[in-house]
Amino acid sequence: MSSTHPDIDSKVQKALEGTKFQVSKLEKITGGSVNWIYKAELTIEIESLKILSPVSSFGNQPNDTHNFVVRTPKFYHFDQDSSTQPQCHELGKALGSWLRNFVAWSAQQVKHRDLVAQNEFGQAVRHMLNYAWLHERTKEYPGILNDVEDILTQVEQLAASEKENTDELQIIHGDFWTGNVVLPDAAIKEGTKIPVFVVDWEMTQLGLPSVDFGEMITEMYALWLYKSIDAGLWMMEGFIEGYGHISEEFAFRTAIHVGTHLVCVTTDFPAWGRENYERVVAAGKDIIVHAWKKDREWFEEGDLACLFRSEN
Repeated sequence: MSSTHPDIDSKVQKALEGTKFQVSKLEKITGGSVNWIYKAELTIEIESLKILSPVSSFGNQPNDTHNFVVRTPKFYHFDQDSSTQPQCHELGKALGSWLRNFVAWSAQQVKHRDLVAQNEFGQAVRHMLNYAWLHERTKEYPGILNDVEDILTQVEQLAASEKENTDELQIIHGDFWTGNVVLPDAAIKEGTKIPVFVVDWEMTQLGLPSVDFGEMITEMYALWLYKSIDAGLWMMEGFIEGYGHISEEFAFRTAIHVGTHLVCVTTDFPAWGRENYERVVAAGKDIIVHAWKKDREWFEEGDLACLFRSEN
């Protein structure tokens, strides 16, 4: 990580100089594989900061029983240079619908695309975490991964070539997972609007939509794999349903990303429980291999069957 880690702290502080958000102190908030979120003490106190107006908002479908409204929070400064199955399913569905609308929006952007294209560091980090680390995980779990090392190498090479094919890329969030979705700290009641915010856009980059789609699927699925939390499956199924129609090719590419995220990224998060890592690495391996071989029948008999139902 050190080879791709510039002095972010000083750059953030310098970028805010001369603005009303100039800081006297920055304290980095720790946690996660990718995190550049800071607690800041401002040089001049601002009377109030309220996140009330969204940059974008995509509402839910009229027949949804729980009215989730997913938004991005309002920018204040921009440097020009308890779960039930219906609730969980509808939350996942709302997030999937929001992501699909975001994908449609980002595909039409020109000016924003040129700006986001400058975040080559974010691309490098995303590739490292999900694909370059496959080699490291093979050394850590040789008994599980050695027999598919050739496939893992080809997967990493595929991802590297995709990253260079910039004409096929568009703006993505870059770190679209459950930890970057903020819900109100209150009971969710049927028939009321529930604001949901998608936050932490520092990894925004040019990439394939399957990266955001696959990462969120993985993190929801991980709740089930690591902790046997049914809500993870319910949210995952709703998320895939909300995203809507996808091609079989997109489904397989998403599944590859799900597998690499399980193998490489979730095993870098101690809170999941190290005693579970080998079992989840084996599950991720199976997903990668069967997706690489385009074995649809295998998927249709497992937890990710909903990924292939959505492409009909």
